[in-house]
Amino acid sequence: MIGFTIEIIPYNKPVNHCKIKYLHRFSGTTRYVLSGGSQRQEIVRHLNGAFVNGATEVRDLIAVSFVENIDSEEELELALQDVTAEALRAEWHVQHG
Repeated sequence: MIGFTIEIIPYNKPVNHCKIKYLHRFSGTTRYVLSGGSQRQEIVRHLNGAFVNGATEVRDLIAVSFVENIDSEEELELALQDVTAEALRAEWHVQHG
């Protein structure tokens, strides 16, 4: 089991500054998921749960730094293969629809 925590560090600046700080971390996560990494399913389940249950800032962060980096429907299907992640799927369709 992996240790995976999504945490927004409070700043006295708009949320966008937090997103920029963490953007590259999730870009690497997206690449790992798309590569079929051994913990892909667990990561996608965790991100989907955080997207569903997290604060607005967490949902926004996942939307702009994970979902947005999935470029095609083929990549989406690869990322979500054998994982129930309907919230991430729906967000992808909102962004790419």
